[in-house]
Amino acid sequence: MPTFFTANSRGTHFDTHGLETPSAVRDPFCITYFKTGRADAEEHRALPLAYGTLDPSRHFIARASGNSMNGGKNPVLDGDYLLLELITPSRAGSITGNVVAIERQDDSGDNQYLLRVVTKGRDGQYILKANNPDYEDLTATDDMRTLARLRNIIDPLDLALGESFMREDIPALFGEAYNPGNWNVGHVVLAQKKAHILLVTLNKQGRADEHKYMDHWIDDTHFHWQSQNATDPTSKRGQEIIRHAALGIDIHLFVRDTKLAVGKAAPFTYHGRVRYQSHQGSRPMSIVFGLQSGAD
Repeated sequence: MPTFFTANSRGTHFDTHGLETPSAVRDPFCITYFKTGRADAEEHRALPLAYGTLDPSRHFIARASGNSMNGGKNPVLDGDYLLLELITPSRAGSITGNVVAIERQDDSGDNQYLLRVVTKGRDGQYILKANNPDYEDLTATDDMRTLARLRNIIDPLDLALGESFMREDIPALFGEAYNPGNWNVGHVVLAQKKAHILLVTLNKQGRADEHKYMDHWIDDTHFHWQSQNATDPTSKRGQEIIRHAALGIDIHLFVRDTKLAVGKAAPFTYHGRVRYQSHQGSRPMSIVFGLQSGAD
């Protein structure tokens, strides 16, 4: 398998000049942290277990720019976050049929990154194909290098895992505008997005007794949440919580310790999607959720 290719055509470029490979792994939920971006602006990001076993020395995140791969059954859109695996001589394997990031130099000598499906012609020559039919096939030549194999397209919400957000910034994560009347509550339902958002403050000091819900962590991967007082297991909202997986509804958990921090509104930490585990009682319901990043 040749390691270097050449070509000159438009394509999907990665704004990854100076990308660093990951250097740290944290494991309370078996989540891998990545270091992405330029060397002077490194970031660590968490990803759930759904992305598989990840090695910080081989996997990194880059963002797509352009529309050459926007097509077919698995399009790559402009702005998508991509999970990539470095291709090395010891871990090359077959690249035929894979979506691969190709490194080349542009006319100014700067590195440029091109995403293509690698195929093989009858003569054994590698051909680089775009998903978008508006882009012509490229013939691989010796001054391009196979950099990395595409592992997955990352859900932007998964990149928010472990990050902190002010209440007014949370709606944007779901493509919504902030409206105090809708978002200054503990349970937001986005029916069209098939999403429930739980905004939990653990320390309920200062609230009336009827609003001091019994919310707490059971352990690192399980959370006890108490519904609003009007919710029972047979109600529409109760059923959407209990049967959320079957109904295609995602439940997202945001938690903060206190309402205020240093005299100002405290941010919420995003703990990702959660799954219903069990419940007891009615009006309110006491529900146990498991984090999808680490729960059964």
